[in-house]
Amino acid sequence: MRISIGKVTKELGIKSHMLHMWEKRGWLGLEPVLKDPGNNNQRVYSEEQLEQIKFIQSVMDEQRERGYKRTDIAELEEKLLERYGGEVIPIKEESSLLPSTVEEFHHLMLQNNKLLGDFIEQSKKRDKEMLSKLAEEKADMQYEIKFLKEKLDIAVDYIQKQEGKDVGKKGFWKKLFG
Repeated sequence: MRISIGKVTKELGIKSHMLHMWEKRGWLGLEPVLKDPGNNNQRVYSEEQLEQIKFIQSVMDEQRERGYKRTDIAELEEKLLERYGGEVIPIKEESSLLPSTVEEFHHLMLQNNKLLGDFIEQSKKRDKEMLSKLAEEKADMQYEIKFLKEKLDIAVDYIQKQEGKDVGKKGFWKKLFG
């Protein structure tokens, strides 16, 4: 069972930034703190981590009762080692909460496959539409080029015929307008 960071902060009266700091220092054990994608990626703590959080809080409260204004980190880490053993290693990786059962995981995989299949189908349909439009545009351009070539051929023939005629000594306007 996992407990959200919101519940932990309310029940124990600990600020969330303190929990983040304890997590970064590696005080919550080797198991990474997970994030629940179904709850805005909020951190969720295991029962073992909750036990360690309560232990850390009790050590800090004990230090305050003895008059410490700031937490003695060396003493706290020593007590964590005594109680839980191992090493205190800062955790750098963050993990997401995975589905709790194989069926949930299978269901999520089927949903993802369906979404991926739909995306591929839409992409293929869009590609076909684009190719069809490009083919139409190509055909239109070829027709337009053919039409312009015919006009140009007529103009070239006319110019060649005019060059062959002896126009004589006509003025500029007469050459243009006959």
